[in-house]
Amino acid sequence: MSDAAALCQLARTHGALSIVDVVTSLGGAPVLVDTWGADAVYGGSQKCLSCTPGLALVTLSPRCSSQGPSAQSAKLVSGSYARHDLLERW
Repeated sequence: MSDAAALCQLARTHGALSIVDVVTSLGGAPVLVDTWGADAVYGGSQKCLSCTPGLALVTLSPRCSSQGPSAQSAKLVSGSYARHDLLERW
């Protein structure tokens, strides 16, 4: 496994958001989102958790959530727009 904390810190020092994929490790290894300082973390249900496939587990930091899409980026990244729309409705 990669050193998520070091990689998240590296991203932050360069002004970038960090995204951590825990699809295969969720449920089998510690997922320390706050300790790592990760901006976005996503996992799936079908690997280590052995649950029904197709479920996504996602967490976003306040820093990441505040980076809502502009009208320009919404056209390019429709998933991000859907996420932002969902957060607004929630």
